[in-house]
Amino acid sequence: MVAAGSPGSSFDRGGADYAGAAYPGAGYDDGADIEQPPIDPSRLASVPRRFGALLIDGLLPLLTYIPILAVIGPLYPSLLVGDVTPDTLATMGYAGVVFYVALLGYMAYALVQMGQGRSPGKRILGLRVIYQRSGEPAGFWRMMLREVIGKWVSAIVLYLGFLWAIWDKQRQGWHDKIANTVVVREDAPDADRPVDDYAQF
Repeated sequence: MVAAGSPGSSFDRGGADYAGAAYPGAGYDDGADIEQPPIDPSRLASVPRRFGALLIDGLLPLLTYIPILAVIGPLYPSLLVGDVTPDTLATMGYAGVVFYVALLGYMAYALVQMGQGRSPGKRILGLRVIYQRSGEPAGFWRMMLREVIGKWVSAIVLYLGFLWAIWDKQRQGWHDKIANTVVVREDAPDADRPVDDYAQF
């Protein structure tokens, strides 16, 4: 029999070996890198679909210019020759108010969608950004990290960070890797869908 405290004892080094065997969490390094669980490939959004959402996000804000164009278009010849009447100025003022209201409304809607892990374009095409560790929708601040800082990094080297999603196993661009997110389809099977939670601030 090996006595406790002897060189061969499981209690050697102040019980470190025993603690490691009995308690799997003992000696766990909180700072250690943990490999992220892969998302089922059938849930991942395709690159063309993501590109379509990006195009929609770029085009939708342009719709807010329609009131301005609809008003200024017919008045443009008069403005060129300096024939500006009080009625013309009032009409242009009304169009400007409508433009700003429409723009602010779109921005508010986009921010709400961002809090749910989406953009207006992703909402239209049935996509959502989720936090890779939990599978739940990315919250507002994680989306801000992804959209503002992450996409700037993705674009800075000839947009290589966006193209990275083409060959990445989880279809992650650099902005996704920075924010630890993946983009999934919302028409995936019910059991695989992320929780439809409201903004996680």
